Amino acid sequence: MDLATFQAVYEAVSIPVLLLGLGNVILIVLLAKWHVGDDPRFDFRRMLVDPATKAISSRQLGVFVALWTSTEWGMYLIVTGKFTEWFYAGYMAAWVAYGIANKYADVKAATANAKLPSHEDEGDPKP
Repeated sequence: MDLATFQAVYEAVSIPVLLLGLGNVILIVLLAKWHVGDDPRFDFRRMLVDPATKAISSRQLGVFVALWTSTEWGMYLIVTGKFTEWFYAGYMAAWVAYGIANKYADVKAATANAKLPSHEDEGDPKP
């Protein structure tokens, strides 16, 4: 690697962004280390697995990825000095919209799973 290439890479990557990436790596290593063992302090399964089905939940996985990505994006904007109130408003609006949609889906699922009355429940005597 020659000096010109090194200088180009150095100018392209800012120190705060490099520190942010290093902090993410350290956080991931710590979480993975806490997850290992008989009594883990941090359990990834609680964030990704549906307790009812014991399978990976696409909803919970999507929420985890969205939270991580949007938080990292926000941290990047703060570090680079480009964070505005519009980003914050959009960030909050997205999570509020998710909360409303999640509640709507839960109510719709509960309504669909509710027992619908049948002809046998109307009180007609059986022969």
